[in-house]
Parts: sequence; structure tokens; C-alpha cells
Amino acid sequence: MTTELVLLGTAGAPLPVAGRGGISSALIVNERVFVVDCGRGSPSAFVEAGLEFPKLEAVLLTHLHADHIGDLPGLLLYGWGVRAGARARGVRSDSLARQLGETLAEAGHPNEAVAVLRPLASGDDPTVVQDLGIALSDGGHQDEAVATLEQAVRRFPQDPRGYENLGIVALRRGRPEEARGYLEKALGMNARLPYSWNSLGVALYQLRQPDAALDAWHRACALDPGQYDALFNLGLVAAELGRRDEARQALAAFVATAPRPRFAAEIAKAQARLQGLGG
Repeated sequence: MTTELVLLGTAGAPLPVAGRGGISSALIVNERVFVVDCGRGSPSAFVEAGLEFPKLEAVLLTHLHADHIGDLPGLLLYGWGVRAGARARGVRSDSLARQLGETLAEAGHPNEAVAVLRPLASGDDPTVVQDLGIALSDGGHQDEAVATLEQAVRRFPQDPRGYENLGIVALRRGRPEEARGYLEKALGMNARLPYSWNSLGVALYQLRQPDAALDAWHRACALDPGQYDALFNLGLVAAELGRRDEARQALAAFVATAPRPRFAAEIAKAQARLQGLGG
């Protein structure tokens, strides 16, 4: 087996650096190419390094900061590049576009995600329609998000994610009772949906049912310890209700396990509340 690492760019910083391409590397294993990160100029650097797009097997992202994904759309969507290679291997180019849409949404670019996902929504993949609905909501297009997710429920009636996402959008619109109905419908279809339990907890708390909210958040955390929002909410509301031991346990677990770059403000708040609880 032959392995080679090609540095396509080494400028790992938010601002462009003169004379250096954005952070990106190509790992070549037996002529199969894997690109790690897609900083500014990485498609051009890929070509200048003598690499061939049809041999590109995958694009791997270490994280979603702008300097690591700046040229991801170009690398994935050049018709003469990755799509040609995907077709040669019998891989549908739609799957690459869906991955791009998901990545853009996760990186906080919902309108760009919508532009990528909308042409795919008429296909038979329910995940695309769900992702499109949430991206529309993230972009502030709540009415269109609801219409898209209602269509998903009609087209894929056995998929509880349609009701889950309708519940999430209802919460964003300030309609907790409506959200509760959707989320209970989703959980009636599949009781092992941690995000539905988390969102149901939020709806119940807004409906002034804090004890029921705590139960929902406990279920979310039991199903998925990575439900950090549920763990945080659980700690704060338990503290409000005077359930000090329960609050200390939840907040301490949150501080110890939640990813700091994403939850820095919440971690600081949890630490302050723990001090007040004597934890």
C-alpha cells in the first residue's frame, strides 16, 4: 500500500493570508484521494497538485469553522469534478448535494442549504425533505417550513421525524400547545426519540408544567447523554423547583461534558448556578 500526504493549503485562520492557500490536505492511498478540510482555494490547489477529481473518494471536515469549509461548495459541486467521479463509481450525485446541504445547515448557512436541498426534495429520500424544512425554519421562513414538513408527513406517514420537526417549528413560532401535540404524536410512533423528548420538555415548561418537563428531559438524557440542551434545562428548572440534589447532578454533568466552544455561555451560567447551590 502506498500513502502520500499533499498539503494543499496551510493558512488556518479566519482572514486570508497572502501567498498561502486556506487549510486543506489531500491523503492519497493507493491512488484513492481523500481531502481533509476545504479552505480558500483548495479546488485550485487540488488541480495544481496534479490530483484528479474522479479519484476523489471523500471530503472529511475536522470542524465547521469558515476557514476549514470556505471552498467546500466548489469542491463538491463542480460538474466536471466530484460529480463525474461519483457517476463513474455509480454513486448518485444527489447524495453529494444532500451532504453539502446538511453541512451548510450545520455550519449556520440555512439559505444556502435551502438552495442546495430544494431541487432534491421531490425525490424519495425523506431525510432531504426533513432537512429542507428545518433549513427553511432556520432561515426564518416558518410558513414555508410548515408547508414542507406537512408535505413530508403526507408523503412519508411512517416517519415520525415529520411530526418531530413540526413540533420544533411550532415552538419557534411560540405555539407550545401545538408543539406538544406534534411531539406526542412523534413519540407515539417511536418513544426512543431523544430530541422529541427534549423539545416536549420545552413545550411543557412553557405550558407551566415543570414537573412533566423534568420527566421529559430525564427521558431525553437517558436515551442520549449528548442531549446537552436537555441536561442544561433539567438543571436550571430543577433548581427553580428547589430540587437541589437533582439540579446539582444535572448541572455538574453538563459542565463536565458539554462541548465548550458551542456551550460556553451556558457552561458559565451553569457554573454560577452550581456555586449558588453549593455544588
